[in-house]
Amino acid sequence: MKDNYDDGGAFYLTEQPPAVIGTLSAGDNPAGVYEVGETMFDGEDNPSTSALKKEVYNRVIAKYRDPLTLPKTRTKCVKTCSSDFPPIKFCCGWKTQQKHMNVVQTLVVQLKTAQDIKKEIEECLATGVVAAAAAAIFSGGSAAIAAFEKVFFICLEAKVGTNLIHVQVRTKAKWSGWY
Repeated sequence: MKDNYDDGGAFYLTEQPPAVIGTLSAGDNPAGVYEVGETMFDGEDNPSTSALKKEVYNRVIAKYRDPLTLPKTRTKCVKTCSSDFPPIKFCCGWKTQQKHMNVVQTLVVQLKTAQDIKKEIEECLATGVVAAAAAAIFSGGSAAIAAFEKVFFICLEAKVGTNLIHVQVRTKAKWSGWY
């Protein structure tokens, strides 16, 4: 069965993204599911403000097949043949199957007080993508991610101000099924 990562993946700016891979609880790690939380901005966070954190934005921003992880493969016999002399059976038809590592990245923003920041985040995502594209052209690709992060968080901090507590991109990776 083919999955929907075959188109090379997608990065979502303003369109409706797919559903997020299920959340993992502490100690709950099904085989083949990995989660990495990458904190990109963490404002002053002390015990008095951590109780006031409100997750106001949680959206998939990228979904793709990991280009750096080689696929798993398996081969099995699907057709056997036999000979009369010597009387033996051997495999004369093989089927090779593959599994790929699929990645979903989710942007999570926490604020001190709840407010609707969907429009601001989408504007900052678009601004960051433009900066990343320009940096990729001038640097050959090596500075694109750093440029995106810097421009995105400066833009978001300028629009939201001191209400911003925490911005995180959660990365979840899972092996696809055999196909």
